[in-house]
Amino acid sequence: MAYVYPTTAIELELSGWRLGIVGASELGTTTKLAGGGWADVTTDLLEDPIVLDYGFHSDHPSDRVAPPGTLTFGLRNDANNSGNQLGYYSPNHASKRLGFDFGIRARLKQTYSGVTYYWMGTLSQIVVEPGQYEGRRVTCVAVDWMDVPMRNTAPTALQVNKRSDQVFSAVLANLATQPTATTVRIGNETFAYALDNVPSNVKALGTFSDVARSELGYIFAVRDQTAGQTVVNENRRYRSSVTALLVTLDNTMHMLEVPGDRGDVLNHFLLTVYPRRVDSGQTTVVAKIDVADATAILVGQTQTVFIDYTDPVQRDTKIGATNLVLPLVAGTDFHFTANADGTGADLDANFTVTATDKGSQVKIVMTNNGTVDGYRRTTQVRGDGVYAFNPVDCEAREENSISRYGDNIVSFTQPFQADPVAGRSAALLLATSYARAFANVRAVGFVANQTDALMVAALSGDISSKVALVETVHGLTSTTGYYVHGVRFEISEMDIVTCTWRLAPAPI
Repeated sequence: MAYVYPTTAIELELSGWRLGIVGASELGTTTKLAGGGWADVTTDLLEDPIVLDYGFHSDHPSDRVAPPGTLTFGLRNDANNSGNQLGYYSPNHASKRLGFDFGIRARLKQTYSGVTYYWMGTLSQIVVEPGQYEGRRVTCVAVDWMDVPMRNTAPTALQVNKRSDQVFSAVLANLATQPTATTVRIGNETFAYALDNVPSNVKALGTFSDVARSELGYIFAVRDQTAGQTVVNENRRYRSSVTALLVTLDNTMHMLEVPGDRGDVLNHFLLTVYPRRVDSGQTTVVAKIDVADATAILVGQTQTVFIDYTDPVQRDTKIGATNLVLPLVAGTDFHFTANADGTGADLDANFTVTATDKGSQVKIVMTNNGTVDGYRRTTQVRGDGVYAFNPVDCEAREENSISRYGDNIVSFTQPFQADPVAGRSAALLLATSYARAFANVRAVGFVANQTDALMVAALSGDISSKVALVETVHGLTSTTGYYVHGVRFEISEMDIVTCTWRLAPAPI
């Protein structure tokens, strides 16, 4: 058999650093690369496999946001590398390669048949082996853009009557580091209220998960033919519109993971939605700081505080809020005095106080512009409370499957979905997709070098590509379709490309 081979290279952006603000964010300044070009470090690669792994690791119906993808590779760190320097890839070594450190961008570049495909991330792990008796090697792990929302919060204003893609874009805009490219598909679901029930300490990845589960869509990062970092927000019905097959693997796989437990056939779904009501026109105090916490704000000082929206009577009950009374009114919404006990001169005119809605809480910034220190006596925000009704469970069952395999129930929440009709429709879609015997074929692997068609499929296919499997031992036929749900490449020192696709079922 004549094998086919792609050209594979590892590149690093070794262009130095700059400090600056990227986009509107609560995170302030962020360290970014200046962007001066890519250095090919392929000649310094060790004879270890290069492993690229990204996308979803599970096809469970509630897993809707992909974790950070990784690229793992090794570099030689002895004096026989391209720099002729011992410690060339040790970030703390005096002879280190200029710019090599955590956070620099790393890129896998694969070219085949005149087309180049990229995956891009940033270095997150640099493990240096010592000498004299060790290998003098460095193992590097780069992570894709999904690492950004996993590490950072992105509090965002309440979204009223917005589609899921609009909510996703609003959260994305509040992250300091933006992806190089995005594909945002118009959402099928419109939420009356969203982000009103997101705790302030939740990372943006968790907020994305709430959006995706409420839409029944997916959020993930993929390769591309430009920079290698495209983030996708996929709507509820996109995959059902993908009808063209990328490839049919007809007994050409070297690995096939088919669960043999009847409990893996999912045939009973219970989705929980959350209807809302609004105290329209009430304009009650939805956020307040206890007056007992009247600390001094010194001349020229700025203090920032985040306050959760809570019920005006039962302050231990968190709510959402809308129709805020802004700007805040001096003497009513804030009050400053010369003394901590509320006596002395009225200093309201000396202070600038702003309030910004952050969905489940409000951000208040207080600045003392006067010539004397002042004490905060009142700080509050008025608005209309947004309350969740008792949650509604939306149920769908596949009775034929239950009679054969037993009642295998899956339940999860759609936190921004308020419509029980939409919830039941989503539950029915899942029951239709997962209740078949071969629905949970989890993974398939093949050596891409076997044929030109397999190599093209491995490099051009990505998450949500549709594939068919034919395997005579299991009884899989070409009518059994699956979506690529996760991708793993293992590239040996002989340029043998082993491709593994984690799979999700296609609706029947």
